Amino acid sequence: MKCTTCGSDIPGEAKFCGVCGASLATPHSDPVVGDRPTEFRQGVAYDGEEPSELPMVEFIDAIKRGFQNYFKFSGRATRAEYWWFILFIQLLNFVGIVPVLGWIVAPLVSIASIIPSISLSVRRLHDIGKSGWWMMVWVGSGLIWVFWSIFLLSGLDSIVDENWIREESDGFWTTVAVSAGVLLIASIALMIVWVVWFVRKGDKGSNKYGLDPRQVTIDNLE
Repeated sequence: MKCTTCGSDIPGEAKFCGVCGASLATPHSDPVVGDRPTEFRQGVAYDGEEPSELPMVEFIDAIKRGFQNYFKFSGRATRAEYWWFILFIQLLNFVGIVPVLGWIVAPLVSIASIIPSISLSVRRLHDIGKSGWWMMVWVGSGLIWVFWSIFLLSGLDSIVDENWIREESDGFWTTVAVSAGVLLIASIALMIVWVVWFVRKGDKGSNKYGLDPRQVTIDNLE
């Protein structure tokens, strides 16, 4: 028989090509869905082997995927795909310090990357089995800080009133300091949990949000 990859002659009982090293195993003969085997729903499994894993997404490819899936809030995204895109956003911040050109280009690209950053974050949450609605935690956190700022500004407005007694002023500043401390600790804790989630390896195999993006599928091979 011949290797389907390099065309070299190989023994009939061989499992790997001795020239190029390609696997000669064939997919399981499971029931067929349409004209494709059922493996395409999760990955291509071979006799006695685990489904193959695709190579890690590289920097340029991650950026392309981020913008190609601009409004895609379904499916899953790998750690590499997410963190490479985040690195790209951070690099834009450094480009922004370049006079004239950086001041123009960086803000425009940053604004254009807001939506893909959100959709990518949702897909990364899906990859670890979390709902994309967890993104709303950041909205809630931001609103709490807005209300705190309004409270601070309203208090500062009252301080200029000469009829505001000292005890009320001291109580106000105590409340401001304590609430700011609590909010700061809560925000740091939220950030730590978020980072732990996003550096976590995704669920192996398919989950309720889609196929494992790291495993080879029939679609990947076509």
